[in-house]
Amino acid sequence: MRRRVIKSAESRSDVIAAARYIADSNKSAALRFASAVEESLQRLLQVPQLGEKLASQNSALRDLRVWPVQKFRNFLVFYAEMPDGIRVIRILHGARDWQAILGG
Repeated sequence: MRRRVIKSAESRSDVIAAARYIADSNKSAALRFASAVEESLQRLLQVPQLGEKLASQNSALRDLRVWPVQKFRNFLVFYAEMPDGIRVIRILHGARDWQAILGG
């Protein structure tokens, strides 16, 4: 069975918004960011247990894991393991109130 990354619409929007923000001051850094996100997702696809499980009172979030984007460690990938890969929920800057955004 081929493993796959399923990205939520929100996670796609998160990457686009962050890349646009970064591009305002450095276009090449924005391209590096987008590439680093994809590299991080491929790494998580290979070893999904790398991410730390979220500690949350919300039972809907207990299966989520979090892992920093390679080379852009302030950005966090929130994802869940699936039998055939990972499901990416959000990709957020760590300074944001990600617990409130995720509903935790």
